Amino acid sequence: MSLMNPYEAAAYLPAGAPADYTDPWLEIDSAALAHNVRQIRAKTGNVPIMGVVKANAYGHGAVAIARELQKHGIEQFAVAKVAAAVALRHSGFSGPILNLGPFSAQEARLLIQHNIDQSIYNEAVDVLANAARELGQVARVHSKIYTGLSRVGVPFGAALPF
Repeated sequence: MSLMNPYEAAAYLPAGAPADYTDPWLEIDSAALAHNVRQIRAKTGNVPIMGVVKANAYGHGAVAIARELQKHGIEQFAVAKVAAAVALRHSGFSGPILNLGPFSAQEARLLIQHNIDQSIYNEAVDVLANAARELGQVARVHSKIYTGLSRVGVPFGAALPF
């Protein structure tokens, strides 16, 4: 099996297609983003909105998108990795940041040191509690309750004891 050189792909483009026809590009429409925030606010009122910028804002740049969302009054952000949360904090975001993903024992200390909230749903909460005790601080957590979407979470019946 031979692989085609990507530059040879131009030979298979439709007639009249621009030379950069196969090259991807990304455009963020600030007006559309602002419109979306207004639509959400129209439904939720003055309830704080948390902007989810996980996976580097799905490849759009977490810090850039978070800054754009900040212009529209969004001060809370969620990510899926501790490193992403710390990057936001180091970029000057002072509002609540929630890590939705898992964390290691070393990352537990980073969560506490950078005042980052952590989603909890299993025994890893003990690791976070130990790190908080060692640092003489309090861990901020959000309990994740299983809602039936085949994702993580504490089963509903076990949520209260958890």
